[in-house]
Amino acid sequence: MQQKFTYLLLSIFPFFFLFYKVHEHFMHSFNLKSLDFSSHFFTYITAISLLMLTNMLIMRWLKPKYVGFTFLAWSMIKLMLVMAYFSFINKLEINNANIIEMLIVYLLFLIYEVFFTTILLPKSIKE
Repeated sequence: MQQKFTYLLLSIFPFFFLFYKVHEHFMHSFNLKSLDFSSHFFTYITAISLLMLTNMLIMRWLKPKYVGFTFLAWSMIKLMLVMAYFSFINKLEINNANIIEMLIVYLLFLIYEVFFTTILLPKSIKE
């Protein structure tokens, strides 16, 4: 069991680096209107995802039966924080390519978080 946690913890940074490379590729292949905005959004979503995964690892260590609830709570918090990010920006001069690139980045992180959570969930929960 300890080996699985070590592999999960060590898998975070390679996947985040892979997501960064995908983000860079889309930044250069799409005709993005605002490169700074896209970079700031990627940094923002990476920080939220890192907090989420760290919190889920801590909850798995402290109270394993609450890992699923932690994932659901953080998914909602993440969604609200992304909406707050867009509501506090004064100039929203983004084109469709920016939106597609942001959706791809968000979905990549979401897929990885779901995969991460399914591995963390305990096989059986005993009271």
